[in-house]
Amino acid sequence: MATIESPFVYPDGPEWLIDKKRQKRRDKRAAKLGRPVGEWGGKRQGAGRPREKTPETFRLQLNNVQRLNLEELGNGNITLGIQKLIDKYV
Repeated sequence: MATIESPFVYPDGPEWLIDKKRQKRRDKRAAKLGRPVGEWGGKRQGAGRPREKTPETFRLQLNNVQRLNLEELGNGNITLGIQKLIDKYV
């Protein structure tokens, strides 16, 4: 009487047969897609969720002297004063 060591192990065959099956599947998929299929797959161009471009925000704690200086640089606008200060030193 013949016994099986493990019923969940199936012999696939020699390595050349496995490679031949893989190549056949790859050729079939290439014909279906209409383009060549690579060895290890890859990322499609434009695949995935697009990144959202969010501006970085910062919080500044200014005292009265700093606030007045920035308003002076920006002609009354603190945001423009900060931008001018950044442009001047960067």
